[in-house]
Amino acid sequence: MYARLGPVVFDLVTYWDGHEAKRGYEYAEHKVLEGKPKLQWTGDGLEELSIAVELHAVYCNPEEQLNILYDAAASHQALPLTMGSGVYRGRYILTHISQTTKHTDGQGRILSLSAKLDLKEWTGDARTPAGIAVAEPGQPVPGAVKTAPTPSAPANAAGPFSWVRDLVRFPA
Repeated sequence: MYARLGPVVFDLVTYWDGHEAKRGYEYAEHKVLEGKPKLQWTGDGLEELSIAVELHAVYCNPEEQLNILYDAAASHQALPLTMGSGVYRGRYILTHISQTTKHTDGQGRILSLSAKLDLKEWTGDARTPAGIAVAEPGQPVPGAVKTAPTPSAPANAAGPFSWVRDLVRFPA
């Protein structure tokens, strides 16, 4: 598994072709007499992700996979985003999907397409369950490809997977 967005699993064959993240920092502008306006920080903006995916009939049904993405967007739900390494990125709303058909067969069936997914960070009710992307303490993250040291491992512990410690966030 490369990544998982709620019910949508991205494998190495249905991978992200590009990924852009954007974070904003909000400021109010206060006008003053006979001078330049003053800025006051009002809070952090929501993270926005833009993900490009490639779907091809050689390894999937592009129309079926695109419909899964449309269904996920139409659910209007915050979806947990987890990387294959086990890193939980948070919950995101799928705000836009754009599609470019690249190849079709003689009957007009899609053979390959590119899609761009726009997601926006969700900071809703913290009491809402985070879904399948969060594991109970001591349990593996569903679909994770690497195992991480236990939270009790010393910070300076060495081993073949010691680099994973920096990538995985353990629940408190």
